[in-house]
Amino acid sequence: MHVHCLFPLFVLLGSLLFPIGTALAGPYTDPGHPAVDITAWADSVDELVRGPIDIAQSGGELASFGAPETAVGPATGNPFDAVSLGDGGHVTLSFALGIHNGPGDDLAVFENGFYFPHGLFSELAFVEVATNGVDFARFPATALAPLPVASFDPIDPTDYHGLAGRHEIGLGTGFDLETLAADPLVVAGDVDLLDIRQIRIVDVVGDGSRLDRAGRPIFDPYATAFAAGGFDLEAVGALYVAEPSVAGGLVAGLGALGLGFPIRRSGNRPSSHRGRTSPQAVDRRGLHRLIGLVVLAVIAFVGFDARPASALTATFDDLGLAPNSFLNGSTLAGGYTSGGIFFENDYEASFGSFSGFAASTMTDSTTPGFGNQFSNITGS
Repeated sequence: MHVHCLFPLFVLLGSLLFPIGTALAGPYTDPGHPAVDITAWADSVDELVRGPIDIAQSGGELASFGAPETAVGPATGNPFDAVSLGDGGHVTLSFALGIHNGPGDDLAVFENGFYFPHGLFSELAFVEVATNGVDFARFPATALAPLPVASFDPIDPTDYHGLAGRHEIGLGTGFDLETLAADPLVVAGDVDLLDIRQIRIVDVVGDGSRLDRAGRPIFDPYATAFAAGGFDLEAVGALYVAEPSVAGGLVAGLGALGLGFPIRRSGNRPSSHRGRTSPQAVDRRGLHRLIGLVVLAVIAFVGFDARPASALTATFDDLGLAPNSFLNGSTLAGGYTSGGIFFENDYEASFGSFSGFAASTMTDSTTPGFGNQFSNITGS
């Protein structure tokens, strides 16, 4: 049996003999994500660039285990269902729906690592994200392991953060897009955290030549001089995807209305002659289809944004209220705006009453009754 067949078998035996993680000493103990946490999986592979099985051997053999398409779709938990990147190799996958920055982790990367009695046998990878397929922002990595790791030695995954491959097969390592909020590409608008379309996985060469965010060397098993060397990607999944826009629904609905279902006036059937539809009825159907096409063209021209809007926050500090004052609609403006949100208010001048939203800086905590309705009184 050749060495490229032996290594996946070694992975399978390890996952069967040591299925439960051992006690680990590092600070990064997040549990990982099972496949059931995933909302959508990568749809396609844009690029695969394999690295050598041993980067120290100039002009040597490239990693070759696994086909690129094995990284598309759901994680299966099968150690043979992976594509090996080799030393420093990378693969770029696309999400048709886009990944959205939600609360907590937003995506997860699955490797085929397994536990030994003293740690996890797994290779690590950097993770990068893009919106336009050109500008990639890399998640910052932390590596606390101070010593090199031999070819078949395990790592303590709790010594690492911001790197894929920190969890055993069946669990994906999570990444929170909010971590990249201050990245220059995000600040410049080149990477949109509400609409991530590409994920790039880049193998960490485990000899310490790659550095973490603090300039520390990153060590993982090295050298892995076999066809399945380097990071072994099983799948990439999204926990949050960009929500369909109202415009998208309108386009789909109008398309069905204008192109697929001719509209007729209620109560009237198109007249016919010898079993044939009248020219007038045909003209009406053509007109309705034409109207549908025109509406679709107008929507496309206006350019609705299909991405979800950023969350808005109203603090009410921007209302300019003086101390011990209130805003109850008596200005007859119909409401007020704070943080980009309009709060409706309907004021009835005849009775000095209102319905809707009021804002107040009143802090009278002693006066009882309805006359003190605008005070903000903190509970105990």
